[in-house]
Amino acid sequence: VPVHVVGASDPDRDGRIRDVEEVLDALEAGPSHDQATIEAWNKLDALTADERVKVDAVIAARGDSLQARNRLLISALKASGLEVLTSAVETALTADHELLSLAIPPQDGRAVAWLHRHGEALQEETDPETGILRGKFKLTEIDMGRFRSEFPSLANQLPELPDPDEY
Repeated sequence: VPVHVVGASDPDRDGRIRDVEEVLDALEAGPSHDQATIEAWNKLDALTADERVKVDAVIAARGDSLQARNRLLISALKASGLEVLTSAVETALTADHELLSLAIPPQDGRAVAWLHRHGEALQEETDPETGILRGKFKLTEIDMGRFRSEFPSLANQLPELPDPDEY
């Protein structure tokens, strides 16, 4: 996920934005190539109140809302907005992940270890009487296919794959 750090107080900010967009385009990356991109407008601490109003207007004129276009206002110096930036990066990195819910018997501990190694455990609860782990996990599409191949007995709990002939 490209994170384009824009100097909010840079007098040639628009020219620099165009330069970065041209480079991304040459690499066949960025929004014009359906790739999530985050713009982190930095150095807000260096702006006067009037300059901040102008930056807000520039961002609004660039199109969508901040969240819709992944444009974030930050100050690295004051550590303002960095949690939002980190969250935006995490969200972008996992946007194509699939969510799966599984009930995993105790004898399939290897599957649990595999899921932890290749995915993200969102929720896990083990039944104290049966030892069955009920969990929700996020996996990439590729790792979902690997999981199906590696653990066919558990894969029967997953939704059916679409028939490729129906495309």
